Amino acid sequence: MRAITTHEPGPGAVLTHTDELLVTMDARRFADCTMLRIDPRDGQVIDTSVGHVPLLLARDDRSHDIRILSDGPVLGVVPEIDYPEETFTLERTPRWSWTPTTSSKGRG
Repeated sequence: MRAITTHEPGPGAVLTHTDELLVTMDARRFADCTMLRIDPRDGQVIDTSVGHVPLLLARDDRSHDIRILSDGPVLGVVPEIDYPEETFTLERTPRWSWTPTTSSKGRG
């Protein structure tokens, strides 16, 4: 994915090409993924998600929002899929972070 990212402008294209590579390799594996391109100057986010959980947008004041992203099939399963992109803007705050909403229970 890192190599594809250097040649592709958006997250949707990166995930589309990654999917093509995995399907072509017949790797018999699949992956879920969320890819975000964040412009720190204006907070604009371009996102693409494939089989991944929503994002938890947390603020310093402990408030939060859950962001449901556009979704497609996991990588490496379905050939010739174009993954859509969505754009949204993060509100201006001194700090922000995003966290997948998966649980870490049971991990060593």
